Amino acid sequence: MEGAELGDFFFCSGNISLPPIIGLILLKCTYLARCTCNCVECREGEFTDSENHLPECRRCLQCQANDGKKTKTNCTITHDTVCSCLENFYSTTNGNECRKCAECNAETDEVEQPCTETQDTVCRKKVHSSVNPAAIVIPIFLVLGAIAGIVGYLCIKKKYCRHIVLTEEHLQMIVMEVEPKIYHQLGISLGQTEPMLQQIRADYHDNIKQQGYHILYSWLQAHGKKGAFPALINTFRKLGYVTTAENIVEKLIPKQEGTIDTSTLDGSENDRVADMVL
Repeated sequence: MEGAELGDFFFCSGNISLPPIIGLILLKCTYLARCTCNCVECREGEFTDSENHLPECRRCLQCQANDGKKTKTNCTITHDTVCSCLENFYSTTNGNECRKCAECNAETDEVEQPCTETQDTVCRKKVHSSVNPAAIVIPIFLVLGAIAGIVGYLCIKKKYCRHIVLTEEHLQMIVMEVEPKIYHQLGISLGQTEPMLQQIRADYHDNIKQQGYHILYSWLQAHGKKGAFPALINTFRKLGYVTTAENIVEKLIPKQEGTIDTSTLDGSENDRVADMVL
């Protein structure tokens, strides 16, 4: 192990007495490993911070400014990049996800607690603030009307949703309707783990749309195609992205309508589909 120091992490290739692995393997260079190998450090932009049998070093995480992040600690061959939030952003997950600080309404609110790196802005109502009741009631009615319209629209479309089998082409279309800033939140809601999301982001750091696609693709592989589309639409609605759900349904369902025999759907079937979509 010429050039390797005891306890350092390197690439090793050669014959070993441990379980055989074809090609390059990653071991901690120790005398107890009993391996004959030529050790090479990870290249710039890659790292490994623990013993494992991966065929290559891991790619360093990129702190993206459009995600509200900046680099706190640069990547080395033994430690990944550490990100922190930009000004006017905060994180409750040690920089894994940065969110934009809320702004208080200058007319009705005042700042009780300014935004910090770990906590959002806290607003409170101004004392003796006089607000025209119409300014509150009218927007509420407008919002309720919009929600009623969306629900009615989905009621018309709902009987088709269960029959849609998601394909890779569908996932590409869906990604175009989703704002990149919610990729992480969507992945967590779909059951993806934090390390998995970080690896996807690192692998496709130069193409943010590919990040969204592979988050959906890995979820679809785990979930299975049966019932995937209603489950995905329901997830968007639970997260509050009703318009996004509506746009996705609008784009996917018209392509399916001509192939669906709606006469085969009885009342109980419609009820089950309605429960899944709404």
